[in-house]
Amino acid sequence: AALLAAGLPVGPAMVTMYSIGGLAVPAERLGTAMTLLAGGVVLGSALGAALAGGAGQAFGHDGAFLVAAGAAAAMLLVSLAGPRSVRRRP
Repeated sequence: AALLAAGLPVGPAMVTMYSIGGLAVPAERLGTAMTLLAGGVVLGSALGAALAGGAGQAFGHDGAFLVAAGAAAAMLLVSLAGPRSVRRRP
């Protein structure tokens, strides 16, 4: 149940990220932007897993949880700043 609750926001977050990416770039660069976003998801997942694994090894499950909480806080800050940085195309 806890994993289900933790995973529920992932889909809407991904849709939102790709939607904002689609609005932020011209149509002729959309393929490049989507490729960069997809690569960022993979890179972010790998980096998060490495950091959480290291923190879990050093500090136990509390350390690994703090990595996830820190990532969630960073995502919240980016999402709050995001609307100001996206320009709509005419």
